[in-house]
Amino acid sequence: MKNDLLEADEWEYLKKHFRMNEASSLQLTPTHPAAHLLDEEKCAGYLDQMTAFMASPSRKVTASLLAKRYAFLTVAPTLYAMTMYNKGLDASIGNYSLVLSEQSSDPWLSHMGMRTLAVSSPKDGCRNEWRDRVLAGLFAENIAPVWRNLSKLARIPRTILWENAAVRLFSLYEKRMEKEATGEIIERIRDDFSYLVKLAPPALFGEDSHPFAPFYGEEPAVHASNRPARIRKTCCYYYQVAKEEDYCDACPRANRR
Repeated sequence: MKNDLLEADEWEYLKKHFRMNEASSLQLTPTHPAAHLLDEEKCAGYLDQMTAFMASPSRKVTASLLAKRYAFLTVAPTLYAMTMYNKGLDASIGNYSLVLSEQSSDPWLSHMGMRTLAVSSPKDGCRNEWRDRVLAGLFAENIAPVWRNLSKLARIPRTILWENAAVRLFSLYEKRMEKEATGEIIERIRDDFSYLVKLAPPALFGEDSHPFAPFYGEEPAVHASNRPARIRKTCCYYYQVAKEEDYCDACPRANRR
């Protein structure tokens, strides 16, 4: 494994599309170490603070929406860089800072700051082993422990939190990457995606069983919008904080009506 850096255009893409920032540029901005999500007292306080701010009916709802946002800010850029650039971000939880906003015009978890922008690259012929290290750093050492703590403190099933991450993963590989890639990168996209949703050992995700496989399947037509999409197995509770009980396109509740 080699240590490397992102190219300027690569970093600009991650900043623009996935709201990444260099931590040193956020010195005057309120931030919280992402590792606080693993501390029961600090995480509980944060959930209660955001429950009040969002006018959420419960910690459970807040935890689900937090997981959706956290997955967007961690899972999406890490997997995009891994597959599209062949570069591994440092996805350890200690490398992240949550950038918060209480302005109604901006998402309440608006950006993610990174302490180091150094990335790893695979040696020739060793990409599979390198990919496992990138995935374990992201999921087993970051996402899974956060999900366990949120599940405990908010009494929310981990399956909901994992499907929140799965939705990001599916959209990333099936929509964004497929549209942007050409040539040999297309093959890498399909290989990485198949590995992530079917073949990777559960240990890479910090779980006893594969957390994404149960949610993967063919894309049926969504009754509520008539657009092709994969209907969720679980509800993320977004409708409980949305205006006029608005539902996600793939919400199982909306598509039963």
